[in-house]
Amino acid sequence: MNISETLTVTLPGLLAALDERVKDNKANMSALTRAGLIRATEYYRPDSQGNPRFLYLLYPVQKGEKRRRDYVGKDPENIAKARAGIERAHEYDRIERETACLLQRLREIAGIVQDARKLTEQTAQEYLSAR
Repeated sequence: MNISETLTVTLPGLLAALDERVKDNKANMSALTRAGLIRATEYYRPDSQGNPRFLYLLYPVQKGEKRRRDYVGKDPENIAKARAGIERAHEYDRIERETACLLQRLREIAGIVQDARKLTEQTAQEYLSAR
């Protein structure tokens, strides 16, 4: 089997798999958003002995505003919820980067296919004009 036959056979399946991966990623991102994303860092306020005791969530500074700080406390359930939200935000960002990369690759493939189509059309026109 030559290279064009190999591409003809494998390319549609690969493109479909890439498209499916993008759709799955978008669905996962949607689910993570619905579950709640926390874009903050953990800060433990020390007790009187200097040991970490009370959890606060520190959010990025917004221009013109004071830094947002949310008190979570020392309840293990609340701490677990906050950490889960932070982890969801990290996972969302990872999936978003992967999706952007996949979409870029699909755009590159589309450009290559378009170039090949133009080349084929030019070759056919040159062949017909030479006759």
